Amino acid sequence: MTRRDVMIGATAALAAGGAQAQEVVLDPKGRIRPQALKAALDALAALTPEEIPVRDRIAVADMGRHSSERRLAIVDLKTGDVQWFRCSHGVGSDPDHSGWMQKFSNVEGSLATPDGAFRVGAVYEGANGPSKYLHGLTAENANAYKREIVFHKADYAADAVVEEQGKLGRSHGCFVVGPEHHAAAMDALAEGSLLFSWKG
Repeated sequence: MTRRDVMIGATAALAAGGAQAQEVVLDPKGRIRPQALKAALDALAALTPEEIPVRDRIAVADMGRHSSERRLAIVDLKTGDVQWFRCSHGVGSDPDHSGWMQKFSNVEGSLATPDGAFRVGAVYEGANGPSKYLHGLTAENANAYKREIVFHKADYAADAVVEEQGKLGRSHGCFVVGPEHHAAAMDALAEGSLLFSWKG
């Protein structure tokens, strides 16, 4: 997949959402794995505007990358710009704490992160401060809301943890960023937009 393919994919995604189609080069620096970006764009195109009403941005959680890397990309489909964040996965997804996602799960009590397409929900005040609900839209993540799989901050996802341990700490299945990046991520992760979790 080339950057040209990604540009065409962005055009199709915007058109599918009723926006004026225009050619945009997404991630011009080429930091997102192209197959991850294509999978997210394909998911957006397959979902209706009722399911995903905000269609000018997407979040791609590329769980095929090590947790020490920036692997949560929030992409502006109008400009192509990308914001990058480190993001934790669940204990049940990485039992040996290697930093690598081993498995996804939709099962309650698994403490694993689910995959697939999520609609970003409303902000609420949780145990970890301001957080956002996530609503699973596919069979792979249909239990996400019931399992309280959300987007939040935690100290174990801070950059300093990577410097000390070479990997992030693990969540109970949630998508978690460090406190120092939380405000920017919350602002970029728009309610009603798509968060796509993928490993490849």
